[in-house]
Amino acid sequence: MKDSRYRWCSDTGAFDSVAVQRRYLAKYLPKSLLESDAGVRLLERAWYWLRGRHRFTTGYLTELICNGFQSPHRLLNAYIEHFTGFSVTDASNCVMAEGMDPLPKFSQYRLDFSKLQKNRMLPTIHQMVTRYMMRSTIPHLGSDETILVEYGFARFNDSNTRDVVIDEPLVILAAVCWMKHDHQKAYHLISHDIEAHGQDFNGFENYIVLCLDLIFSKKPRLKDVFTFYGTVPAWASMEAELVSIHNTALEVTEACSTCFAHTRGSSVSLGMNAKSPELTMSWLKHRERLPFCFPHQYMGPDIIFILQLKDESLIWVALQTKWSAAKSLSKKLVLHAMKSVTPANYFLDKNGSPFSPVNHPGLRDHIFQSLSFLPNRRTDAGRYSLLRVVASFPAKTRINRYLDEDSDKQGHPIATLNMDLVKKATRKISPREFLEGPRFREMSPSKTKKSKLRPRPSSELVHGLNGNHGENYAANAGFEYLGNPGITSYSGFLVQTASEVTHYDLNPYPNKPRIVFRKDGTLKITVFSDLHYGENPWDWWGPVQDANSTRLMKRVLKDEQPDFVSSDTFKENATSLIDEIVAPLNAVKVPFSSSHGNHDNQVNITHAEEIAREQKVAPLSYTRTAPSGVGGTEGPGNYWVPIYRNIRDKSPSLIVWFFDSRGGVSQQNVLNEDFVDPSVAGWMASEVQAMEKAWGPGTTRSSLAFVHIPPHYITAVQTTITPQKNPADILDGIGSVQATFDPAFAGKDAPFWDAVKQNLKNLVAVISGHDHGNEWCAREPTKNVTFCFDKHSGYGGYGQPEWGYGVRNILFHSPPGGELAKAESWIRLEEGETRAHVWLDDTLGA
Repeated sequence: MKDSRYRWCSDTGAFDSVAVQRRYLAKYLPKSLLESDAGVRLLERAWYWLRGRHRFTTGYLTELICNGFQSPHRLLNAYIEHFTGFSVTDASNCVMAEGMDPLPKFSQYRLDFSKLQKNRMLPTIHQMVTRYMMRSTIPHLGSDETILVEYGFARFNDSNTRDVVIDEPLVILAAVCWMKHDHQKAYHLISHDIEAHGQDFNGFENYIVLCLDLIFSKKPRLKDVFTFYGTVPAWASMEAELVSIHNTALEVTEACSTCFAHTRGSSVSLGMNAKSPELTMSWLKHRERLPFCFPHQYMGPDIIFILQLKDESLIWVALQTKWSAAKSLSKKLVLHAMKSVTPANYFLDKNGSPFSPVNHPGLRDHIFQSLSFLPNRRTDAGRYSLLRVVASFPAKTRINRYLDEDSDKQGHPIATLNMDLVKKATRKISPREFLEGPRFREMSPSKTKKSKLRPRPSSELVHGLNGNHGENYAANAGFEYLGNPGITSYSGFLVQTASEVTHYDLNPYPNKPRIVFRKDGTLKITVFSDLHYGENPWDWWGPVQDANSTRLMKRVLKDEQPDFVSSDTFKENATSLIDEIVAPLNAVKVPFSSSHGNHDNQVNITHAEEIAREQKVAPLSYTRTAPSGVGGTEGPGNYWVPIYRNIRDKSPSLIVWFFDSRGGVSQQNVLNEDFVDPSVAGWMASEVQAMEKAWGPGTTRSSLAFVHIPPHYITAVQTTITPQKNPADILDGIGSVQATFDPAFAGKDAPFWDAVKQNLKNLVAVISGHDHGNEWCAREPTKNVTFCFDKHSGYGGYGQPEWGYGVRNILFHSPPGGELAKAESWIRLEEGETRAHVWLDDTLGA
């Protein structure tokens, strides 16, 4: 018999429907039990705890029959604890009504997780179980993980045995307890990911939730957990514990003690991702059992939970998290954090208008109604019996400075989470003294300048070849992503003057692959400009903008397949946002570079720190810094990248230049100059001399330049644009503007513009971002230099939706025989539409 006549068969059935499970149980349970309140509650609990493969339900039913149907709720609790090691706390009234008679010993076997010790999937299992515990995110695996099905840890979710899923409550609880007692703890994983951020999770939020669960297991006084500001409520001196509130099938509200730190609770997981307003409403109406809710992004708070005080009164806690490496949060961040946890601001959009989906027009009214219906609520905790909390780390949150600007008018007290208590509570958990370790000491601005490198690039990191790290990002299909070299200086000659270069190989990237034209002689550069990541992360629309920008990047990269990319970002939280921006580039392994401008210098971040972070997290980043003294104050991002026609050529055929236009503010909150520093002119000349000594005359190479803020000369050019000569849309009508609009800076970019004309031979174009509505190309007459605007790529920053979002493509054609490459360029919108095609040569504007 051939093997092909056999197939894996795992479709042995499961209770995946509450109705099917209840029909099965009704065949065996006494009618008197089924018709009683205890029976109604038992059926509800059986579905919640035992759903999944038949054996979980039948195992319990077997034990119940053997016990003569006595003490069904106590038996269910004992069965769950026997199987998982988890002590359930729901249905306490039903449990207590059954008395204290001894229960029988169980004959059911437990899951044997020891088989997983040497399995290669063990780290993945840890991650999946932990994420389910924190967010109720069901883990799915591929069909190649059938070994987990054999071990009883997972099951197939389809008849074709392709979808392996871990979704059964008893299995997940057993895994959680096994990880806690016998193997790697969830705390270790969550602390490791404290700075991570994804579409379905936030590492710092998860960490705070896990710590709150641990802290409230000891029923501390509220004033020890939170630092109150303004009038301190009398109940701040009371002890409190974490509870989950659940409206049962009997229309009775249960307040159940929860402590996953001690493997005790009334739910399978700690929290839930409420991705929709409906899910958020469901949790607020106590239809879910989970103690923590990560509400819909438009609501405001990051986390909501309920505390029961010693007198059994209940309060909501609305908490906003702020991960920031600054010494203290800026006034803007503090005020937005306070606003986000204030009920009057829930489900308001960025314009202050109510967020009302078509399928839920009365959403805000329903939210406030649900908040009002908290059972046993306090009357001295504001209108909704709600405590507002801000949790920040490593930065301090100094709410006391801004109390007079608090938007709450309904008497809700406000506090910050006592992070010293968090440190103390977690000090002896592995990794020990995590929050006090060198990882965070190094982030302290008072310790070292590097400490201010924070998770947050916004628009300028993805510029790659153009301007602000958060403003522009360039990728080209002709060469690979120009990535950060991982070094901040040239190899060999960079630290030498041009006259000293005699035998050095002029290669600033000795540890990077050469970027070369394709075999057909083409090279495509795609520019992502003005991405503006990280705007208003405290409001619902900030993360939505970033997600939209990431979607655009992924689609464009897939369609265009560029050889090189350029990018830029936006102010705060630069480190994690840099990670987020470069992730699509890392995924497709394309080389890239970033240009820097006004949104990259802020009190919490500098161009140098962003470049260092990019070099660390992006292997194919070619971004680097100029020698010391070049670029002026806060403008180190001046460099060039060589592109070769063939891999073994001795000299490049194209030099791509990146100039740092500075702008923004210093870390002392002093306005920076927003133009390329005059020192760059001399550096440019010396670099060109070194190139000519190493590679011959500059006339044998082409040049392309990126600078985020356009030179002031471009203002006059805008007035000459016509659709016939310059096919493109002029959408904002601004032309060239300086980032700060400071008249004192006007015209000071003249040395740079003169040096561009004098030194960059065969210059194809100078390309800028900054002006989100412009996307034209034209000749700047005073220097006869071709100038182009990028296309606004990011959903952040100013603009109008009807302008569209997209990229500028530049395609070089290098004919065989050593002739100079020619270039064409066009705008590509997110959905694939193209427009404004031009050749970057003498025919432009003719």
